[in-house]
Amino acid sequence: MRKLFYTTTALLLLFPLLLSAQPRFELGAMLGLANYQGDLVKETVPLFKEGNLGGGIMGRYVFTYSLAVRTNLMFGKISGDDYNYDDEFRRRRGAQFSSSIFEISVVGEWEPLGQWRYLSRGSGFKKLISPYLFAGLGFAFTNPKTDFSRADFDDAKLAEMIERDQNARYFNTRISTPIGFGVKFDLSEYWVAGVEFGMRYPFTDYLDGVSISGNPDRKDWYQFSGITLFKRFRD
Repeated sequence: MRKLFYTTTALLLLFPLLLSAQPRFELGAMLGLANYQGDLVKETVPLFKEGNLGGGIMGRYVFTYSLAVRTNLMFGKISGDDYNYDDEFRRRRGAQFSSSIFEISVVGEWEPLGQWRYLSRGSGFKKLISPYLFAGLGFAFTNPKTDFSRADFDDAKLAEMIERDQNARYFNTRISTPIGFGVKFDLSEYWVAGVEFGMRYPFTDYLDGVSISGNPDRKDWYQFSGITLFKRFRD
């Protein structure tokens, strides 16, 4: 009991020193894929044949061993094509689209095992393989270019729905809610690599320029996934 008391007291006294020894600022980048889910994609998981190069730069501020806040500047391209599928309706609609996408967001990160990076031996540093979760808020900027030129305009009902989509007015700037997970791999005390997958919900069905001629009750999503690399800096 006495040993436990002394150990706990020592850790409490050393905690501010250990925390100050932890690098507070991290600057990094991601390189990977940008993808989307919506009216031109049937799958729940991303259709990787429509994956496009995506990535961004990130800055992280570490509050505690397990909690941090991160700013993201993400960019890429999303696309979809009805001709990826063989069902009759999609072949008659024949839509395809592409859009650049740029995101500014702030997310909170929770790394449940992060404390063991510095506290596992009472002091010093230990390399970890450590999972984390993140969620936040931001803005997405898109510019969908949707092509219906292959559509069967002899179908009067389909032609009317397509016309309503073509004449629809919608914002190209949307609120976005990033949420996802990743795994960090410490290369050294000051360099950390990782893999990350993040979904984004932009509260719109016109990310692809298609709604009325698709499923107007189902909103679109987009994703960024890839490899990350961060450099840690002491404050």
